[in-house]
Amino acid sequence: VTSGSVFMCDEVCSHQVSIDACLVLSGSVLTSYVGVIGLARRMAQDRNLPAVLLTRNRVFGTSHVIIFGFFCVCWGLLSATGGNVLVLGSVYALCFLCVMALFAVGSIALHNSKRLPWSGTQIATVACALTAVVVAVAVNAIIFASKLERPSPSITHPS
Repeated sequence: VTSGSVFMCDEVCSHQVSIDACLVLSGSVLTSYVGVIGLARRMAQDRNLPAVLLTRNRVFGTSHVIIFGFFCVCWGLLSATGGNVLVLGSVYALCFLCVMALFAVGSIALHNSKRLPWSGTQIATVACALTAVVVAVAVNAIIFASKLERPSPSITHPS
């Protein structure tokens, strides 16, 4: 819930901002489910994940196993962090940076195994990018640790 004094606008503007925030959040949740369903189905087709993930509902054609599994993962993460948005954001940032680092490591491994031709990018460029990502992971881990030490600010609602 937003406050008119925070955004320096009247009550109508405050409600519009709240509605817009709900729409943006709904869109991001829908996008994440669509992305996870596509990724999990593709990985199951490639036999990297169990074939049970390929089962579909006979009536709607949806992948309920993937949908329920992703819901459980999201709920578990929310429960583990106690709903603290700062911690959730830090966990997300660290995970995203780790995926970027793994992409660089995978690119170097594929180049060294001679399985795929190098795409013209110099190995030094990829190593530099990997170093930057590792530094970003370290900085975010330090910031994350400092967030855990101090209590999160409480939200006060005007009366």
